Amino acid sequence: MRYIPVTDEATASALSRAIYRLARTAAEVPADEDDSQMTYTYWVSHPTTGEVRMAFVDDDIPQAYTTISLLADENSLTPFLQPYVTNNSIPSSVLNNVRDGIIASKGVWTHIYNFLPDFWKNASISQEQMSSAGWFS
Repeated sequence: MRYIPVTDEATASALSRAIYRLARTAAEVPADEDDSQMTYTYWVSHPTTGEVRMAFVDDDIPQAYTTISLLADENSLTPFLQPYVTNNSIPSSVLNNVRDGIIASKGVWTHIYNFLPDFWKNASISQEQMSSAGWFS
């Protein structure tokens, strides 16, 4: 398990929801089903610092994969990446690569952690690191 940093719980919830929608768009939900609160993964807030991190399975196991919907919005992760482009933390090519990756992955069984931009993966920490830093106390 790897944990990537996000700005706050609202962002974590929205990003997790956007990733969930890559696999199951609103148009694919049966009319008699409400999945409006569904998310892809969970997030943890540090008990003293308030820092927030989202959990992603980085192992090569079935739970790490999902099929990207043919109807997936290739711009769905843009709102979460654009601020990093705007403040020059990442080049705009990262945003373009993610968009192109979504397009190329439509209909494909995809490992979501491997799909994340390198800057998030490089900033991720392990469950052991989280535990030793007091995240789960």
